[in-house]
Formats: sequence, structure tokens, C-alpha cells
Amino acid sequence: MPLYLHKLFWPVIFVGVNILSKSFYLTSQSICLDEPFTVYHAQFDLVNLTSFLEKYNNPPLFELITHFWIKLFGIGPGSIRTLPMLFSSISVFFIYQMTIEFFNKRTAILASIIYTLSTVNIWFAHDCRVYSLFVLLTVISFYLFFKLLKEPSEFKTRKLIVFSFINLLLIYGHYFGFIVWGLEFLIVCLFFLRSNPVIKKYAITIVIGLTAYLPQLIILWQRTKQHINNGTWVEPPKGIESLYNMLWSFCNEPIPTVVCIVLLLSTITVFFIRKKKTPVHPYTKYIIIWFLVPFIGMFLISYKIPMYIDRYLIFISPAFYILLALSISYLFKDQKNI
Repeated sequence: MPLYLHKLFWPVIFVGVNILSKSFYLTSQSICLDEPFTVYHAQFDLVNLTSFLEKYNNPPLFELITHFWIKLFGIGPGSIRTLPMLFSSISVFFIYQMTIEFFNKRTAILASIIYTLSTVNIWFAHDCRVYSLFVLLTVISFYLFFKLLKEPSEFKTRKLIVFSFINLLLIYGHYFGFIVWGLEFLIVCLFFLRSNPVIKKYAITIVIGLTAYLPQLIILWQRTKQHINNGTWVEPPKGIESLYNMLWSFCNEPIPTVVCIVLLLSTITVFFIRKKKTPVHPYTKYIIIWFLVPFIGMFLISYKIPMYIDRYLIFISPAFYILLALSISYLFKDQKNI
């Protein structure tokens, strides 16, 4: 088997498993909840579609994609839900690629398995809304961002254009795409202020993105101002219970949630009590920031502007699963390799 095919074996297998498993029950219920909103507006002509969505909470990217998808495949439940199902399934490819490139194969397989078993991601794979696309774009963005941090000299024009384009799609897909931008900016500020190549190339992506986003900036400001003044439909957090419930959403059930919390706390404890401490892997720090800053930050902000629900934090779920995989690898690896 050629080397490049060998490297693609596991990620392609995981994509196939995701497509197969997430295809079950795709049409078990009719179009419901917020799906009619997407289907209805996606059938507008492109000018009316974008202008009408200015009044609502999401930028138009997903509805634009769905517009052309409907023209090709129709508006039945199976058709429209295949699109988010594919976005969700493809995400595992980049989760695997990210973890094997910046950590190791064992962690990549574990993270991919955990993501595949995630019921909240299965749910959004069956929901014709933007959230599965948001997860996919977030994972691709961080994957390319990590490659920029690792080898800025190898991040040539083509890769820079692709990275800029993905980050542009992020903010045209969901306004919280700016949170992903902010997380990447935070990592650059914390760890790469003395790295001129990283700063220069990351700044180029910001300039490209903001320039291309100019038509949407006024709309973003208007929507933000309205939410600040009038609040949102989401309920404010209920203390630490809301943090636990968010983890519960990511972990499927209460018992796995407790197991995951114990696993993460055990990893932290073991790290500090071991005599032969190794420095924290730099990309582990970046994954922690990806997960922890929105997990806590959006919780605190939600007391003022409520937004603390799983759909708005779904973009941090891959980081959580990677952290779980890293914890398992750390706690149960061969002691000789510590």
C-alpha cells in the first residue's frame, strides 16, 4: 500500500463509520424544530435570502449552501439532513489528522472514537442547521492554525489563502466564529509574540477576513446591540449546575460525565505528584485554551447575555474529546515512556 494511502486508512475508516452510523434514523421524524426555518429561507432566491436573514441570528452561509443542495436533491427529510450529516462525519477526518500530526496515533484513534460516539454531535448531524458545519470549520481552522504555529516558514501562500478562506467561512457561518478567531489570537498573544513569521502571517489572515466581511459587520453590530439591550431567548446559567449539564451534553449520560470529570481531574493530579514531570506539550495548552476559555467565558458572559446552551458551545466539543483522549493516553501509557 502506498504511504499516502496508508496514512489515510484510519481517518477514512472513521469517516465511513460516522456516515454509516449517522445515517440511521435520519428520516425517523419529519422536518421539525428550527429546520423549517432553514428549509423555508433556503428556497428564496439568493438576493432575498441574504437580505431577509439580516433580521435573524445567523449569517447566511448554511442557508446558501442548503439553497443549492435543495436544487440538486430536494427538500425531503433524508435529503436536507444528509448535508449536516456529511459535515459532521467529515469533521472526524480532521480531528484524526490534527491529533496524529501534533500528538500520536493512539490519541488520534481515541479522540476519533469518542467523537464518533458523541450523541450531541449525532443530534446535530441530524439537524438541518448550521451547527455541524460550524464544528467542521472550527476543526479545520485549528488544524491549519496549528500547522502555521508549527512551521510558519512552510506555510506558503496557498496554505495562507486556504486558512484565510476557512476562517472567513467560519464568521459567515456563525457569528460565534469570531470566538474561534479570538481563541487563535489569544494563543498567538500568549505564546508567539516574539515570532515575527507567525504574527505576520496570522495578521494577513485577519486582514483578509475582515475585508471580506465588511458587508456583514454593520449587521453583526446591530444584532449584538439588540442582544445586549434586550437579552436573548436563552435562560441565564444556574450556577455550577449549568457547567455540569454542559459536560453531560458532551458526554451522553450522567455516569460517563462523572467518569470524564474524574479522568480529567486524575490526569491533573497525577501530573503534579509524579516526580519525573515532563513539560506540558505546547499543543495540549492550545487545546485547553480552545476548550476552557469558551466553556468558562461564555458561562460568565451568559449572566449578562444568556448564550450557554449546547448548540452555541458545540464548536468546543472536539477539543474536549481530544483532552479526554490525551488524558487516557497519559494515565495508561507505558511507565518507561514517561
